[in-house]
Amino acid sequence: MFGFGKLTHDAVVTVVSCSDANNAFVVKSGGMTRCEYAMVVDVYPNGAPPFRTEINHWFARFYSPRVGDQIRARCNPEKGKVNLEVDDDPRYNVALNQSVQHNEQEAQRQADLAAPPGTPPAGSARRQPPPPTGGGNGQRFDPRSGERQF
Repeated sequence: MFGFGKLTHDAVVTVVSCSDANNAFVVKSGGMTRCEYAMVVDVYPNGAPPFRTEINHWFARFYSPRVGDQIRARCNPEKGKVNLEVDDDPRYNVALNQSVQHNEQEAQRQADLAAPPGTPPAGSARRQPPPPTGGGNGQRFDPRSGERQF
């Protein structure tokens, strides 16, 4: 290829718009639905002036970029070509995303296991029953209303 169209710079792109509306072609592979997205991106190459361009890229349906996302890329500023590097980005790589979620859930499980009894569940604002009065005085706690019953 003699270097024509070679991607010469590392860059960061910022997603300006992202749509799959113009691409009716959808591929189902490995249990995932993939779609080609048309994106307008601002490209910020290392050592070159920024530029704006339109690119198309395939993403899993629920792992597509959002407006404002920043993504690593390789580019050729002279030709206006951009290639996104999303293979090692867990936001867009399904297997990596699932691995990250699994690790986060396991860390939360370990933290829950190490917490003392009565600690509210993570992310929960559920009301806890009052501490026992120790006298068997006939009081009960109603979890629906959060009040003591006599």
